[in-house]
Amino acid sequence: MNFKFRRYISAMLCSALLGFSFASCDNDNDDPTTNAPELGTPKYEAESAKYLNSDQDAEIQSIEFTSAGNYIINTAYASSGWNSAPRKSSRIKSTSMLKGIGDMSRSDSFNGIITGKYTIDANGAYILDGFGKITITTEGGSYKLNITTTDGETIDINATKGAEIGNSAMTQAICRSWNIDSYRIFIQVGKKTIFNKTAPKNDVKKLLSDLAKTLMQYDDETEWGPEEEAELNMLADVLKSANQIVFSKSGTYMVTYTNDLLAISTWTWANESKGLIRYSWDYTDIDNDGMGGFATVSFDGNKLNVTESMLDEDEDDDDEDEDDDYYSAKFELTYITSEAK
Repeated sequence: MNFKFRRYISAMLCSALLGFSFASCDNDNDDPTTNAPELGTPKYEAESAKYLNSDQDAEIQSIEFTSAGNYIINTAYASSGWNSAPRKSSRIKSTSMLKGIGDMSRSDSFNGIITGKYTIDANGAYILDGFGKITITTEGGSYKLNITTTDGETIDINATKGAEIGNSAMTQAICRSWNIDSYRIFIQVGKKTIFNKTAPKNDVKKLLSDLAKTLMQYDDETEWGPEEEAELNMLADVLKSANQIVFSKSGTYMVTYTNDLLAISTWTWANESKGLIRYSWDYTDIDNDGMGGFATVSFDGNKLNVTESMLDEDEDDDDEDEDDDYYSAKFELTYITSEAK
């Protein structure tokens, strides 16, 4: 059996670091379900919305408030391909009127995307940690956002409210913030399950080491060396630093990290009855195959599982020798999460 170690470690790096999945697969685990549990109403459900600036040339393009109390500000400095990988934290460029957004320990700027937590004060104003204050008024279906930044600058925005995915029981259940607690890795070769283990996030290095030992049993060519160890350590660092997953009804799918990284895309249901979502790094085209993928969401009690899958069925792979027996392989990386309170 020719089963290449590096192929599947690379697949895991793509899944964890870039969020791409190569194919959607049916989940063989009968325990998780797509039946939505009763989780209660998120604290800021009534305030959740995405406001789109009517001025497409303005510095602030949109401001989103999630039901779990996250804010996401998309500025004009977000490059067209910025979503294609987790981004390093960086301040708004010096020519911007947003350059002094305040306490960066409470808000983060990722190449033109500003995120943080918000609350509502007694007067109904939105208080954005590390950014400032926003008052929203409405008239005739349009909205006016009055922004006062932490350094005293004022910005007025005329906006419309973005469309929402819907309000089904499943949408309502997943659209909140989720702490990443543990990981499950599942690999099936042919009809044989060769690896199926779950570990807490803090033990992910051991989980990956166990995976490597298993994969090496099926790899006739790779010798374990510094390059393989480096890839494994990189993957462990990424998975350990993944902090929260955020879904919103406005179509945001975001993963935050503890090491100043952010991965954010747009999502919609591909098959809600099966828990299959489609996501894309291209905000303008959810169906862009080159900039997106699929994931499966399911519940195990009140825990949300988000599974990225790869199905390897390419019998004409150039990496395979003609004399080798070929076995199709199924790979899954599952993020096991609990609701962030």
